[in-house]
Amino acid sequence: MQTIYVIEHADYPPPDTGQVFLREKGFNVVTVAPCNGDVLPILDQNTAGVMIMGGGEMLTDLHKYPYLQDEIAFVGQVMACNIPLLGICLGAQIIAMANGARVGPHPEGLATFGFLAVQPVEADFVPEGFKAFCGNTQGFDLPENATLLATGNPFPNQAFRIKDRCIGLQFHPELTRETLSDWQKRAGDYMKKPGTHSFEQQDTGFACYGAAAQGWYRALLTGLFKPQCSAGCK
Repeated sequence: MQTIYVIEHADYPPPDTGQVFLREKGFNVVTVAPCNGDVLPILDQNTAGVMIMGGGEMLTDLHKYPYLQDEIAFVGQVMACNIPLLGICLGAQIIAMANGARVGPHPEGLATFGFLAVQPVEADFVPEGFKAFCGNTQGFDLPENATLLATGNPFPNQAFRIKDRCIGLQFHPELTRETLSDWQKRAGDYMKKPGTHSFEQQDTGFACYGAAAQGWYRALLTGLFKPQCSAGCK
């Protein structure tokens, strides 16, 4: 059975939409949390892909999170092996930084916490009218070797591709109702930041757009992760 490694930045949250789907597709999905002391995996020919998920850490505070330096270096290993790689939110920022791009706060101090429009730059990457949950205070410049796939506001770079096996998403199509409720409980002072939506707006957003975002995400995963020998490393 081929393995997809999921790099988490929290205390092993419940499986999200993507992890459940990939297990149903027959992959061995292994969660790794360097923030809890887990060692990053050794890549081999049974590695079908790597996913780097979101988290509350800021890449502008790397000195506080030494394991993120290891993850940035790990991105280089994954890409050198030509292993499919997906980053979401913080994960996309890690991929961007590993490829030479700047990561930092919004120039006007804005944040996101709610369902926002994500618009395609590359035709059909997301459908017209697509909305997904966004929850971030920092964004990334587009790496020089990347193609912009989707845009939005207040953070314009919402999705990019590097070659054909690496994708970064600033938004959260993997979001489940359980995870949203958990994030709302933990939000605290984050809700005071300009740009965030009320819990009522978030709940309405999930009811209106959550299922469509999850369906789009499953299709993205199907195209990126193939049940075959994909690694160039031995």
